Amino acid sequence: MALAQLLQWSGGSRPASAVGYIYKEEGGNLHRWVVQSHGGVQNFVAAHADAGDPGIGPCPLAACVLADFGADAASLAGGAMMLAMGVLLALLERSKSGCGQVIDAAMVDGANYTALPLFKWMQTGLVPVGSDGHMKASDFILCQAPHWSDVYLCKEDPAKKGTRQYVSVQAIEPQFYRVLLKGLGLATEELPSQYDRKAWPQMKSRFAEIFRTKTRDEWAQVFKGTDACCVPVLNATEAAAHPHNRKRRSFEPTPGAPGVFEPAPAPKLSRTPGHVPRPCPVPGGNTREVLLENCFSKSEVDNLLKEGVIAEARRELSKL
Repeated sequence: MALAQLLQWSGGSRPASAVGYIYKEEGGNLHRWVVQSHGGVQNFVAAHADAGDPGIGPCPLAACVLADFGADAASLAGGAMMLAMGVLLALLERSKSGCGQVIDAAMVDGANYTALPLFKWMQTGLVPVGSDGHMKASDFILCQAPHWSDVYLCKEDPAKKGTRQYVSVQAIEPQFYRVLLKGLGLATEELPSQYDRKAWPQMKSRFAEIFRTKTRDEWAQVFKGTDACCVPVLNATEAAAHPHNRKRRSFEPTPGAPGVFEPAPAPKLSRTPGHVPRPCPVPGGNTREVLLENCFSKSEVDNLLKEGVIAEARRELSKL
């Protein structure tokens, strides 16, 4: 349909795409060409991340950092989150100009942009780069190269037979590293400098041996209330039951799944808080309702459906 017409509707609509098309307007109509295949985080990481030296096995740099944004970095961080932010930016701008605009939120663009700090770190030397242009994972902090930035396996808990439990160590600053050494019983020993890269493999092996002498929960008690930056790694069920998360109500029950919890909406707004988890929606099940609530008339909605601009879920006919 005509782009100019769409932008004028309802005081400035906000057409948006989160796929990765190239757009071009010709004669008032909006055309698109697919230029990026869909492959999610695996394809993105394969194309953008350096997996490190063979046999070492550190987490790929891009995957490590982008994982903070969701399970599928390209779809969530690069697509959904960028699209949502684009809509908010367009709404703010529309309050000044009164005009709508197209929000082109391509997943590959968003995933690239979330990696901006990594590019800056490579340019400034914080990320070690080899002569071949690839990041040197064995020398970089965020790839768990040093012994004071890694995840360690703990002693098996007799009360949880057959499980593997871990602690995460991120004692990057010297003052935190000293507290960590004290908790590990190494404070009084003569040790290599924290940033002696040649000693990292040896110290990592030593740390691994020490952490296997206690269970995860025992180490949690050792470092409780300290600045050692050593914390237990919790599974999804344990995270929902953690006292801090319960106090914050960071998790809420999943509808239709007794005993199962999921993250609650964040951030928390004081006057208009987010909804507690609701049953999974049906794609297109609320198309008409949402448009009517946003000042579209019934005839406009009917026309959009007729022209195939929007769609709604088909309702099953009653057998009665």
